[in-house]
Amino acid sequence: MVASMVAPKLANFDLWVHPLSESDDDGDAEGFLLLLAQPLQATANGAKLPNVISVSYGTCESNVSPYTAARTLVERQLTATAALGITTVVAAGDTGSSACARGVKSSQLTSADKKPQVSWPASSPWVLAVGGTNLTLDASNAITSTGPWNDTVYPPGYQRTAGGGGGQSTFEARPWWQPAQSFASSKYRMVPDLAAFADESPGYPVVCSSGVQSCPGGPQGITFVGGTSASTPLVAGMVALWAQQARNQGLPKPGFVPPLLSTLAQHSPGTFVDVTTGTNALFGGSCCPARPGFDLATGWGSPLANVIAGRLIRIG
Repeated sequence: MVASMVAPKLANFDLWVHPLSESDDDGDAEGFLLLLAQPLQATANGAKLPNVISVSYGTCESNVSPYTAARTLVERQLTATAALGITTVVAAGDTGSSACARGVKSSQLTSADKKPQVSWPASSPWVLAVGGTNLTLDASNAITSTGPWNDTVYPPGYQRTAGGGGGQSTFEARPWWQPAQSFASSKYRMVPDLAAFADESPGYPVVCSSGVQSCPGGPQGITFVGGTSASTPLVAGMVALWAQQARNQGLPKPGFVPPLLSTLAQHSPGTFVDVTTGTNALFGGSCCPARPGFDLATGWGSPLANVIAGRLIRIG
Protein backbone atom coordinates (compact mmCIF):
# COMPACT_ATOMS: atom_id res chain seq x y z
CA MET A 1 0.00 0.00 0.00
CA VAL A 2 2.78 2.42 0.86
CA ALA A 3 4.62 1.61 -2.38
CA SER A 4 1.45 2.21 -4.39
CA MET A 5 0.97 5.60 -2.72
CA VAL A 6 4.22 6.65 -4.36
CA ALA A 7 3.80 4.76 -7.63
CA PRO A 8 0.05 4.24 -8.09
CA LYS A 9 0.40 2.98 -11.67
CA LEU A 10 2.80 0.14 -11.00
CA ALA A 11 2.54 -2.38 -13.83
CA ASN A 12 3.13 -5.30 -11.47
CA PHE A 13 3.31 -5.69 -7.73
CA ASP A 14 4.15 -9.15 -6.43
CA LEU A 15 3.95 -10.04 -2.74
CA TRP A 16 6.28 -12.85 -1.66
CA VAL A 17 5.79 -14.45 1.74
CA HIS A 18 7.84 -17.08 3.53
CA PRO A 19 7.67 -17.97 7.25
CA LEU A 20 10.78 -16.77 9.09
CA SER A 21 11.92 -17.45 12.63
CA GLU A 22 14.41 -14.80 13.73
CA SER A 23 15.09 -16.78 16.93
CA ASP A 24 16.66 -19.58 14.86
CA ASP A 25 20.39 -19.83 14.24
CA ASP A 26 21.61 -16.95 12.05
CA GLY A 27 18.22 -15.26 12.40
CA ASP A 28 16.86 -17.84 9.92
CA ALA A 29 19.14 -16.63 7.15
CA GLU A 30 18.29 -19.82 5.25
CA GLY A 31 14.59 -18.94 5.33
CA PHE A 32 15.39 -15.42 4.15
CA LEU A 33 17.45 -16.88 1.29
CA LEU A 34 14.45 -18.93 0.15
CA LEU A 35 12.28 -15.81 0.28
CA LEU A 36 14.82 -13.64 -1.51
CA ALA A 37 15.18 -16.12 -4.36
CA GLN A 38 11.47 -16.27 -5.19
CA PRO A 39 11.21 -13.17 -7.42
CA LEU A 40 14.10 -14.40 -9.57
CA GLN A 41 12.89 -18.01 -9.65
CA ALA A 42 9.52 -16.76 -10.90
CA THR A 43 11.17 -15.73 -14.17
CA ALA A 44 11.35 -19.44 -15.06
CA ASN A 45 7.54 -19.30 -15.34
CA GLY A 46 7.51 -16.19 -17.52
CA ALA A 47 7.58 -13.44 -14.88
CA LYS A 48 9.69 -10.38 -15.62
CA LEU A 49 12.66 -9.40 -13.53
CA PRO A 50 11.66 -6.73 -10.98
CA ASN A 51 13.24 -3.28 -10.95
CA VAL A 52 13.20 -3.16 -7.16
CA ILE A 53 12.63 -5.52 -4.23
CA SER A 54 11.41 -4.20 -0.87
CA VAL A 55 12.43 -6.20 2.22
CA SER A 56 11.19 -5.68 5.78
CA TYR A 57 13.06 -8.62 7.31
CA GLY A 58 15.94 -7.98 9.67
CA THR A 59 17.75 -9.42 12.67
CA CYS A 60 20.46 -7.87 14.85
CA GLU A 61 23.96 -8.71 13.70
CA SER A 62 24.91 -10.63 16.85
CA ASN A 63 22.29 -13.21 15.86
CA VAL A 64 24.17 -13.84 12.63
CA SER A 65 27.42 -15.75 12.22
CA PRO A 66 29.49 -13.98 9.55
CA TYR A 67 30.82 -17.11 7.83
CA THR A 68 27.96 -19.61 7.83
CA ALA A 69 26.88 -21.12 4.53
CA ALA A 70 23.38 -19.60 4.74
CA ARG A 71 24.58 -16.04 5.27
CA THR A 72 27.25 -16.42 2.59
CA LEU A 73 24.62 -17.61 0.11
CA VAL A 74 22.37 -14.66 1.00
CA GLU A 75 25.24 -12.26 0.25
CA ARG A 76 25.88 -14.01 -3.07
CA GLN A 77 22.19 -13.80 -3.93
CA LEU A 78 22.12 -10.08 -3.11
CA THR A 79 25.29 -9.56 -5.18
CA ALA A 80 23.76 -11.38 -8.15
CA THR A 81 20.53 -9.38 -7.79
CA ALA A 82 22.49 -6.11 -7.85
CA ALA A 83 24.46 -7.32 -10.88
CA LEU A 84 21.14 -7.80 -12.68
CA GLY A 85 20.38 -4.11 -12.11
CA ILE A 86 17.85 -4.74 -9.34
CA THR A 87 17.88 -2.64 -6.17
CA THR A 88 17.03 -4.54 -3.00
CA VAL A 89 15.74 -1.99 -0.48
CA VAL A 90 15.95 -3.17 3.14
CA ALA A 91 14.52 -1.74 6.35
CA ALA A 92 17.20 -0.66 8.84
CA GLY A 93 15.06 -1.62 11.84
CA ASP A 94 12.75 0.01 14.38
CA THR A 95 14.80 0.12 17.58
CA GLY A 96 17.21 2.91 16.76
CA SER A 97 20.90 2.17 17.17
CA SER A 98 20.11 -0.93 19.29
CA ALA A 99 18.86 -3.52 16.82
CA CYS A 100 18.81 -6.31 19.43
CA ALA A 101 16.14 -4.49 21.47
CA ARG A 102 13.52 -5.33 18.84
CA GLY A 103 10.64 -7.31 20.27
CA VAL A 104 11.95 -7.17 23.86
CA LYS A 105 9.64 -5.67 26.49
CA SER A 106 11.08 -2.49 27.99
CA SER A 107 10.99 -4.04 31.46
CA GLN A 108 13.08 -7.01 30.26
CA LEU A 109 15.76 -5.20 28.26
CA THR A 110 19.33 -6.19 29.15
CA SER A 111 22.53 -4.26 28.62
CA ALA A 112 23.27 -6.54 25.66
CA ASP A 113 19.91 -5.64 24.09
CA LYS A 114 20.65 -1.92 24.51
CA LYS A 115 24.16 -2.13 23.07
CA PRO A 116 24.67 -0.24 19.78
CA GLN A 117 24.15 -2.69 16.93
CA VAL A 118 22.78 -2.68 13.40
CA SER A 119 20.33 -4.93 11.65
CA TRP A 120 21.28 -7.47 8.99
CA PRO A 121 20.73 -7.73 5.97
CA ALA A 122 20.34 -3.92 5.98
CA SER A 123 24.09 -3.90 6.68
CA SER A 124 24.88 -5.84 3.50
CA PRO A 125 26.91 -3.80 0.97
CA TRP A 126 24.53 -5.02 -1.76
CA VAL A 127 21.34 -3.36 -0.53
CA LEU A 128 19.93 0.13 -0.08
CA ALA A 129 19.38 0.47 3.68
CA VAL A 130 16.51 2.75 4.72
CA GLY A 131 16.20 4.33 8.15
CA GLY A 132 13.43 6.47 9.60
CA THR A 133 12.55 10.10 10.18
CA ASN A 134 9.78 11.92 11.98
CA LEU A 135 7.92 15.04 10.85
CA THR A 136 6.50 18.01 12.68
CA LEU A 137 3.42 19.43 10.97
CA ASP A 138 1.67 22.77 11.37
CA ALA A 139 -2.10 23.35 11.42
CA SER A 140 -2.25 23.15 7.63
CA ASN A 141 -0.28 19.87 7.57
CA ALA A 142 2.80 21.55 6.10
CA ILE A 143 6.15 20.12 7.25
CA THR A 144 7.89 22.50 9.64
CA SER A 145 10.81 20.27 10.70
CA THR A 146 12.19 16.75 10.47
CA GLY A 147 14.58 14.65 12.53
CA PRO A 148 15.60 11.03 13.13
CA TRP A 149 12.64 8.91 14.17
CA ASN A 150 13.03 8.47 17.93
CA ASP A 151 9.93 8.03 20.08
CA THR A 152 11.87 8.47 23.34
CA VAL A 153 12.18 12.22 22.72
CA TYR A 154 8.45 12.72 23.29
CA PRO A 155 7.10 13.55 26.75
CA PRO A 156 5.82 10.81 29.10
CA GLY A 157 2.62 9.28 27.87
CA TYR A 158 3.98 9.07 24.34
CA GLN A 159 7.26 7.28 25.00
CA ARG A 160 8.00 4.03 23.21
CA THR A 161 11.17 2.07 22.55
CA ALA A 162 11.09 2.77 18.84
CA GLY A 163 13.25 4.63 16.35
CA GLY A 164 14.94 4.37 12.98
CA GLY A 165 17.77 1.86 12.79
CA GLY A 166 21.36 2.93 12.20
CA GLY A 167 24.97 2.45 13.21
CA GLN A 168 28.00 0.54 11.94
CA SER A 169 28.37 -3.12 11.06
CA THR A 170 30.78 -5.33 12.95
CA PHE A 171 31.56 -7.63 10.00
CA GLU A 172 30.20 -6.23 6.70
CA ALA A 173 32.88 -4.37 4.74
CA ARG A 174 32.34 -0.74 3.76
CA PRO A 175 31.36 -0.70 0.06
CA TRP A 176 33.46 1.29 -2.39
CA TRP A 177 30.64 3.76 -3.02
CA GLN A 178 30.24 4.72 0.66
CA PRO A 179 32.76 7.44 1.61
CA ALA A 180 34.70 7.01 4.83
CA GLN A 181 33.67 9.24 7.73
CA SER A 182 35.77 10.71 10.53
CA PHE A 183 33.33 9.54 13.21
CA ALA A 184 33.35 5.85 12.19
CA SER A 185 35.75 3.09 11.24
CA SER A 186 36.67 3.19 7.57
CA LYS A 187 36.61 -0.61 7.45
CA TYR A 188 32.96 -1.44 8.05
CA ARG A 189 29.62 -0.72 6.40
CA MET A 190 27.59 2.20 7.76
CA VAL A 191 23.79 2.13 7.99
CA PRO A 192 21.41 3.56 6.84
CA ASP A 193 22.10 4.95 3.37
CA LEU A 194 19.13 7.29 3.60
CA ALA A 195 15.95 7.71 5.62
CA ALA A 196 12.30 8.47 5.05
CA PHE A 197 9.21 9.09 7.12
CA ALA A 198 8.67 6.19 9.54
CA ASP A 199 7.12 7.64 12.70
CA GLU A 200 3.77 6.01 13.48
CA SER A 201 2.47 9.44 14.46
CA PRO A 202 0.90 10.60 12.21
CA GLY A 203 1.85 7.49 10.22
CA TYR A 204 0.59 6.24 6.86
CA PRO A 205 -3.17 5.74 6.44
CA VAL A 206 -3.95 2.34 4.93
CA VAL A 207 -7.15 0.42 4.26
CA CYS A 208 -7.29 -2.56 6.60
CA SER A 209 -9.68 -5.52 6.52
CA SER A 210 -11.26 -6.89 9.67
CA GLY A 211 -9.60 -10.26 9.08
CA VAL A 212 -6.25 -8.78 10.13
CA GLN A 213 -5.79 -9.00 13.89
CA SER A 214 -4.40 -5.48 14.39
CA CYS A 215 -7.03 -3.76 12.23
CA PRO A 216 -10.07 -1.80 13.45
CA GLY A 217 -13.48 -3.44 13.45
CA GLY A 218 -15.89 -3.56 10.55
CA PRO A 219 -15.48 -5.01 7.05
CA GLN A 220 -12.89 -2.37 6.22
CA GLY A 221 -11.32 0.47 8.13
CA ILE A 222 -8.55 3.01 8.02
CA THR A 223 -5.58 2.39 10.26
CA PHE A 224 -2.18 4.06 10.50
CA VAL A 225 1.13 2.26 10.13
CA GLY A 226 4.75 3.27 10.47
CA GLY A 227 8.25 1.94 11.04
CA THR A 228 11.06 1.37 8.60
CA SER A 229 8.82 -1.32 7.14
CA ALA A 230 6.85 1.68 5.83
CA SER A 231 9.73 3.98 4.88
CA THR A 232 11.34 1.12 2.91
CA PRO A 233 8.48 0.53 0.44
CA LEU A 234 8.16 4.32 0.20
CA VAL A 235 11.73 4.46 -1.15
CA ALA A 236 11.14 1.33 -3.24
CA GLY A 237 8.26 3.17 -4.92
CA MET A 238 10.67 6.00 -5.74
CA VAL A 239 13.12 3.55 -7.34
CA ALA A 240 10.27 2.12 -9.43
CA LEU A 241 9.38 5.62 -10.66
CA TRP A 242 13.00 6.35 -11.57
CA ALA A 243 13.12 3.14 -13.62
CA GLN A 244 9.83 4.05 -15.33
CA GLN A 245 11.08 7.51 -16.17
CA ALA A 246 14.31 6.13 -17.62
CA ARG A 247 12.33 3.80 -19.88
CA ASN A 248 10.02 6.62 -21.00
CA GLN A 249 13.05 8.77 -21.83
CA GLY A 250 14.81 5.97 -23.70
CA LEU A 251 17.59 5.93 -21.10
CA PRO A 252 19.23 2.98 -19.33
CA LYS A 253 17.58 1.91 -16.10
CA PRO A 254 19.20 3.26 -12.92
CA GLY A 255 19.96 -0.33 -11.91
CA PHE A 256 21.50 -0.81 -8.46
CA VAL A 257 21.04 2.72 -7.14
CA PRO A 258 23.12 3.09 -3.91
CA PRO A 259 26.33 4.20 -5.74
CA LEU A 260 24.34 6.68 -7.82
CA LEU A 261 22.50 8.11 -4.80
CA SER A 262 25.75 8.43 -2.85
CA THR A 263 27.30 10.38 -5.74
CA LEU A 264 24.27 12.66 -6.04
CA ALA A 265 24.24 13.33 -2.30
CA GLN A 266 27.89 14.43 -2.39
CA HIS A 267 27.96 16.39 -5.64
CA SER A 268 24.42 17.51 -6.41
CA PRO A 269 23.04 19.78 -3.65
CA GLY A 270 19.33 19.72 -3.06
CA THR A 271 18.75 16.06 -3.88
CA PHE A 272 18.25 15.16 -0.20
CA VAL A 273 16.74 16.84 2.83
CA ASP A 274 19.72 16.83 5.16
CA VAL A 275 18.69 15.89 8.71
CA THR A 276 21.13 17.62 11.06
CA THR A 277 19.71 17.45 14.59
CA GLY A 278 18.53 14.66 16.85
CA THR A 279 19.68 11.08 17.37
CA ASN A 280 18.36 7.56 16.88
CA ALA A 281 19.85 6.33 20.19
CA LEU A 282 17.03 5.09 22.43
CA PHE A 283 19.10 4.31 25.51
CA GLY A 284 21.60 7.14 25.64
CA GLY A 285 25.25 6.91 24.74
CA SER A 286 27.26 8.66 22.07
CA CYS A 287 26.17 6.67 19.04
CA CYS A 288 24.47 8.05 16.04
CA PRO A 289 23.67 11.76 16.27
CA ALA A 290 22.40 13.44 13.12
CA ARG A 291 24.87 15.90 11.62
CA PRO A 292 25.39 17.82 8.35
CA GLY A 293 26.06 15.46 5.48
CA PHE A 294 26.15 11.72 6.08
CA ASP A 295 25.46 10.30 9.54
CA LEU A 296 24.53 7.03 11.22
CA ALA A 297 21.02 8.18 12.16
CA THR A 298 19.57 9.07 8.74
CA GLY A 299 22.36 8.43 6.20
CA TRP A 300 22.35 11.20 3.59
CA GLY A 301 18.87 12.28 4.74
CA SER A 302 15.52 12.01 2.98
CA PRO A 303 15.58 11.72 -0.82
CA LEU A 304 13.63 14.26 -2.86
CA ALA A 305 12.29 11.87 -5.49
CA ASN A 306 11.37 14.45 -8.13
CA VAL A 307 14.70 16.30 -7.83
CA ILE A 308 16.65 13.05 -8.11
CA ALA A 309 14.55 12.11 -11.13
CA GLY A 310 15.61 15.33 -12.85
CA ARG A 311 19.26 14.65 -12.11
CA LEU A 312 18.94 11.14 -13.54
CA ILE A 313 17.74 12.58 -16.86
CA ARG A 314 20.79 14.83 -17.02
CA ILE A 315 23.12 11.95 -16.18
CA GLY A 316 21.47 9.78 -18.84
